[in-house]
Amino acid sequence: MMKYQSIMHQENLCGKALKMDVMHIVMKTVNFIRAKGLNHRQFQEFLKSMDGDYGDIIYFTEVRWLSRSNMLKRFYNLRNEMKFFIESKSKFVPELDDENWLTDLAFLVDITSHLNELNMRLQSENQLINGMFQTINAFEMKLKLWKTILSISIRSPSTVL
Repeated sequence: MMKYQSIMHQENLCGKALKMDVMHIVMKTVNFIRAKGLNHRQFQEFLKSMDGDYGDIIYFTEVRWLSRSNMLKRFYNLRNEMKFFIESKSKFVPELDDENWLTDLAFLVDITSHLNELNMRLQSENQLINGMFQTINAFEMKLKLWKTILSISIRSPSTVL
């Protein structure tokens, strides 16, 4: 059986094309917390004191593209805690108060989650090329459906879902 992996690499490149300005703010905020040992320890203690569901924020590196989805999800879930912590350090991230930016962040969280799921399906063992092709076609159909739903919701927000 021959393995075919270039589909995954093409999908990965498409995912990188989705990099929006949102990622810059997210990475800058995460780096502020994670890059300095003191900030990082204080943030972990802060989360512990809040009895949160998470004990830390995930560090993102460009090398591990699949980590983007997990990091974005965690960032989104901890956005209020991070905002409070960063403001306690006299640093402000105005985007964390911006509804439009938060909407873009939520969209990026969702789409990277779906791309991550697609990647995992394409990487599973003993895949035949026709199965991989069907997986990608199904994903393209989902994208078209989401595009249609988004275009409808932009025109008349009260009629969607």
